[in-house]
Amino acid sequence: MKKLLLFLSLILCMHTFSYASFPVSETENPKNDTELNLFESITSSIAATTAAGGGKGMSIAALVCGIVGLFYGGLILGPLAIVFGVIGMKRDGRGMAIAGLACGIVATLLSILILAAFVSFLSVAS
Repeated sequence: MKKLLLFLSLILCMHTFSYASFPVSETENPKNDTELNLFESITSSIAATTAAGGGKGMSIAALVCGIVGLFYGGLILGPLAIVFGVIGMKRDGRGMAIAGLACGIVATLLSILILAAFVSFLSVAS
C-alpha cells in the first residue's frame, strides 16, 4: 500500500514539473543585448524580492511552531518558535511573533518540567 501511494504521489508531482511557466529557449546563454537585459532584470527582481523577505513568514513559523509545540515535541519546536518569534519581531511586526514567542516559551518550559518529572519518577522507582 505504501509503495502504491508513493508511486501515485510521484506521478502527481511529475505532472506539475512537466509545465514551464516561462518561455524556454534552446540555448542557455542569451543571444543579444535585449535578451541579456531581460535576463538581468528578471534575476535582479527575483533577488530583490528574496532579499527583502516580504511577508510575515517568520511570525507565522513562530506561531505554528509554538502552537504545535504545546501539544507535540515542545523540546524541539519550542526553541524554534522562540528563535522564529525573535526574528519575526525584528522583521515584520508584533502580533503573531509575540504569540509564537509566548507559545514557544510555554512549550519549552512545559516540556522541560515534564521531562524533569519523568526523570525523577524513574529515579524514585529504581
